[in-house]
Amino acid sequence: MPEKKIRVALLVQHRILLDALAACLESSPMIEMVQGAIDLLGDFSFLDHSKPDVLVLGLDISSGKTDEILANVSEQNSSATIVLYSDRWSDFLLDRALKSGVLGFVGKGDGIGELTEAIEKAANIEHYFGDGVSHRVEMDSERTWHVKRMENSVVSLSSRQLEVIKLLAEGLSVKQVAHELDISVKSVDSHKYRIMRKLGLHHRVELVRFTIREGLSGID
Repeated sequence: MPEKKIRVALLVQHRILLDALAACLESSPMIEMVQGAIDLLGDFSFLDHSKPDVLVLGLDISSGKTDEILANVSEQNSSATIVLYSDRWSDFLLDRALKSGVLGFVGKGDGIGELTEAIEKAANIEHYFGDGVSHRVEMDSERTWHVKRMENSVVSLSSRQLEVIKLLAEGLSVKQVAHELDISVKSVDSHKYRIMRKLGLHHRVELVRFTIREGLSGID
């Protein structure tokens, strides 16, 4: 009896990339391509009918929407394992992806062979980390993968500090951030000071650059 093929769905932000990946993956005798999508914040009800074994999620980190996209995919995906295919990596993206249950991590600088291997491993509920990621993650004593903690990393920030840094980077004043989050101006000032100290930043311009690099902001 022939070995069962792995059913793969592509969720990629750009049509040209989706078509190119589909064409490459279809050449593998182990893979059967099913329906894909390019609106990663849209409706994925087709997954209930196509029932893929693995989702390949292609992210453009510069969109600043990685957190929302991961949340949307996780909410609508009931059974498929996930391989993340990204143009570049940030600690924020890796942290959120691991917490969302992503198993495979492949960069756009890797070859189709690495992506195929990641898909095969994900289908078997195994992790796969490409060259651009393997040195940035580690397994703890409970055999859980996480981003290596660095003092000046976004992973060191609390959820509230992440909210503050995003709003400050969007150009809101301390007073406006306080109003948006329904906290005191003093609290925002305190968060801002701790954020800057943790990240080793000194100016607001550096803060904005940091959020763009980490994929926290879509500001150009």
